[in-house]
Amino acid sequence: MSESATTPPAPEIQPDPEGAMPVFVIGLAMAGAISAGAYTAGVVDYLFRAMRAHNRRAGQPGGPKHRVAVKAMSGTSAGGTTAGLIVASLLEARGEDAAVWDAPRRDEVAVDGGGTAEFTYVLGPVYEVWVRQLSFYADGDGLLSDSDLGKAPPVLLDRSPLQPEPDLPLLSLLNGSYLDKVASGAIGGIAAWTETVEGYSFVSGQFDLFLTTTAMNGVSNQIQFGDGVKFNMTQHGLVRHFRIPKLGSGAPLPSPWLEDWEDAGMTLDPAVAAADGSIPFTAPDYLGDWKKFTVASIATGAFPFALPARYINALAAELGARGPGGRQGGALPIDIADGHGIPDIFPDGIPAASPAPYIAVDGGTINNEPFEYARFAIRKRGSAPNTLLDNPRTSLTADRAVVMIDPFPDMEPYTPLTPAAATRLSGLLSIGSKLLSVVISQARFKPTELMLASDTDIRSRFIISPVRRTAEGAVLTGGNAMACGSLNGFGGFLDESFRKHDFLLGQLNCRKFLEDHLVLDPANPVLDGGPSGRVIDPGAMPEIPQPAWPAAGDDALTPVFSQGQARLTKVVDRLIGLLPFNGTVRRIGQALWIPLFRGGLMDTLQGTVMSELLLRGLYLNSALERQMAKARLLETGDAAAQLEAARAVTVALMLRGSKYASPEALHDDMAKSRDKDTVLPTLPAPDRIAGFLDALAGDGLAERRWKVLASWPPARREYRYAFPATGSSARGS
Repeated sequence: MSESATTPPAPEIQPDPEGAMPVFVIGLAMAGAISAGAYTAGVVDYLFRAMRAHNRRAGQPGGPKHRVAVKAMSGTSAGGTTAGLIVASLLEARGEDAAVWDAPRRDEVAVDGGGTAEFTYVLGPVYEVWVRQLSFYADGDGLLSDSDLGKAPPVLLDRSPLQPEPDLPLLSLLNGSYLDKVASGAIGGIAAWTETVEGYSFVSGQFDLFLTTTAMNGVSNQIQFGDGVKFNMTQHGLVRHFRIPKLGSGAPLPSPWLEDWEDAGMTLDPAVAAADGSIPFTAPDYLGDWKKFTVASIATGAFPFALPARYINALAAELGARGPGGRQGGALPIDIADGHGIPDIFPDGIPAASPAPYIAVDGGTINNEPFEYARFAIRKRGSAPNTLLDNPRTSLTADRAVVMIDPFPDMEPYTPLTPAAATRLSGLLSIGSKLLSVVISQARFKPTELMLASDTDIRSRFIISPVRRTAEGAVLTGGNAMACGSLNGFGGFLDESFRKHDFLLGQLNCRKFLEDHLVLDPANPVLDGGPSGRVIDPGAMPEIPQPAWPAAGDDALTPVFSQGQARLTKVVDRLIGLLPFNGTVRRIGQALWIPLFRGGLMDTLQGTVMSELLLRGLYLNSALERQMAKARLLETGDAAAQLEAARAVTVALMLRGSKYASPEALHDDMAKSRDKDTVLPTLPAPDRIAGFLDALAGDGLAERRWKVLASWPPARREYRYAFPATGSSARGS
């Protein structure tokens, strides 16, 4: 039945503190993103500025007749780190009357058509971390630096309660202490709030934040059946719940779900100050809730193997144990049937105040889209005890909604299993290598959420994800729309220009989302007959330039590869030292791996990186572009087809790493990958491939050799790509 066929009941409208205007309630959820946290950063920077502008226009002539307020945020992985940085940024700005909102910070970006343009942003720590700081290697520091691989244990914020750990020679493949350094620089020194600082009107006076983590040791929860028998289940997806009561001056929006669970979270008071007057986010001698907040914001993004696991200094009450004062976490987003009581599932006999530490890795390992925590936090109470109403869903009745920011909504396409693929997949090693990804994917599968989110008539849940139109008019979405989407989400760490582009793409996508998607029927009572159907209507906002598609050249990539080789050498050396062999065998392995394996491994890594950048148009090399532009690899075809064929041959050569390949072998490689990375209707003939590779060799872009054969012809030409600096030096090692 259509909405126009009947008159729906009016929603229960939450008034603002003065009772003058209705409030549209928002739950904000942020999914995992890796380096595409830069995109999420751009979205939230525009979103919070727009909410502030909307509320300041509310009630003014021609302005909206309702307010907006964020009641809860949930985040995982890079989305969880961004959620933590949003809180720090709002605290640093010191209220919505601060000058930074009307005179925002400025930076420049390369734009389409050449030249640069200025753009603005407000959320300082968010931008500083995601755009300026988090990189593989820049200015002598980064995720590939080796400051954590010295004789002394690395300095990590979460390790202050622990003893020094000289017996842990390797915590991660990348430098985790660099993250702590970046965090300390971005949020350390933010002054504690005084009584004169007023909170934000667009933030609920009772604001809840949920950060997901994955616990290595977990909690063995207990479920009691009617006959008294208890069944135990281990919970590894643990959520850190924080409440910041003074951050917002908006309506103190209640959360019946949290009230029923008696979960008040860990209270973060902005007035708490260290000796220097700053909020103790990173103070080494402080172990209170602000430090727990900082550690959780880092731990939620502790990508397994790549970044170090984190020590969570938790109390049992924070994980769900009920004490005299209730809980400080542990509320589960589940519906209680028929008004039954909230279950006590935390293990019996453990006092709420007792320590319950755990080792945590990336929250996205189990829950990469923590939508349900934001949704449950904004639900209203039902008629039966401990029951909740569904959030109103129609355009005429919706008075609250969850907005999910997800840079990678792309689904892996389904392809039927062929007999050949089934044979490969059924092997012991294939099962072992695939099993972890299978478990993670199934843990993330949420059919109910997917079905509801796919219904365009439902106005209580929305998603913001990347959309970009190319110069040729093609529309790209998800990871394909972002520079940071390269290398499975790690590409943004290669160069700041990638992250800056995606930050602005986030701003542009958010503006489009507010204008065209986050809208309701003008007759909705929350809008109160306002001038538009937009839920957030900020009026005039600063212009956002259209950023040019970025590209990194050898001058930017070579230092990254060189430092990557240096770190790889030390990491492998320590890995060999951890093997259960005697000292002589380990020393032999450490002595042999550099001359025998390092060069080939580095060239393979470089080939993987550079080939993907080339495919996405993110690699800048004028000599290579010139050779590809004049190549004629196909007998027929326009300039675009010829260029695509040249790119495909170059990619196939790069993917060979340090191994030489004949034109015939590259032709076979391209035939196998035609349904994956390269789409060519017609493959170039081997003799034309040879001519193109000879041209690359003439420009120093490829190396050529003659291989003697025990057949006719007696020799053949073979080629490999001439990777810059690191690759050449590695071959000579």
